[in-house]
Amino acid sequence: WREDFHHSGLFLGASCLDQLSVIAGKAYLNLTAQVDIPQCYLTKHEKHCSVLPVPPTLHLSATAYMSSGISVPRVPFSRCSTWGVPHVASYGRTVYNYLGSGIYSLSASVEADLEAQVFNCPLQIAKRGTLQTSVAVGAAVRVGNITVTKLGFATNVDGVVQPNGLHELSGGITVDISDEFTLVRGPLVAEGFAEIRMSARAMVSSPTAWVHSVYSQLPSTLIGSSTGLCMAGQKTAKEQFLSKDVSIFAAVDVALLEAACCPDGSCAPPAGECEYPRAEDLCEACNPQVAFKLAEATCELINDYAVRQACLFDFCATCGADAAEVAIASAE
Repeated sequence: WREDFHHSGLFLGASCLDQLSVIAGKAYLNLTAQVDIPQCYLTKHEKHCSVLPVPPTLHLSATAYMSSGISVPRVPFSRCSTWGVPHVASYGRTVYNYLGSGIYSLSASVEADLEAQVFNCPLQIAKRGTLQTSVAVGAAVRVGNITVTKLGFATNVDGVVQPNGLHELSGGITVDISDEFTLVRGPLVAEGFAEIRMSARAMVSSPTAWVHSVYSQLPSTLIGSSTGLCMAGQKTAKEQFLSKDVSIFAAVDVALLEAACCPDGSCAPPAGECEYPRAEDLCEACNPQVAFKLAEATCELINDYAVRQACLFDFCATCGADAAEVAIASAE
């Protein structure tokens, strides 16, 4: 465990590490006085540090440091994410695009007692005719009997708006809220733990003025029995469409999103297969026309081919109105 703390890039200092103990598979720091823990990471040329004050007599499990890069030994995880207009990187790391709007199951695991859902809003793209894509504007996570929702930059726990900070809830569930993201982590069990991270960014072309990215992590042993967009392919994604009566979103949140996105009841999965037009065609159809080379310049630093293609599509689908946010969301 000491090696895991050191090699993660989180250097706690000898006085803290001397008090590191392992109880029932968890690592604890038993602190008896106010201390400042320096969090450091190394680049090729220099060392960067910031100081994290820790209150007296606080017991910190190793799992509390997951967002700082520490991982539980010998527990393989699988990851899925959805972002943009929107795009899904499945647990198998394949990337596909999806046009559907409304409520969708992103990831659900009975063993982890976790479910994550997204609300996709119709987005008129710059293509001649009535072709639409969609953008994720709401996210909801249920872990145990607790529901966490994120609409824009506000985070609710069981319907109550929460301030920034680490919230330790019943059953070993934690919710970490910051200006950058909301991180929901289930309790540590034999298979590991489940984690959902939700972030929001301003988006000019979104009907709600924001767009969400959602990141899901599950123990790999639970992936085979999980469901949702994270397991679906492009042609089967619409099967994850959910009606309001099985949604974990609060009724008031659904009403708010429907009023902004589909007051005429247009939130629905696409009728046919989800065929995306070419990004070049979308840029050409913008009024005024947008040069595709501007999209290429925006996305050129993204190394992954599939993610770079998603970035190009998002740029052209919004006619460059959200260029900076498109690039940042894709890079993340």
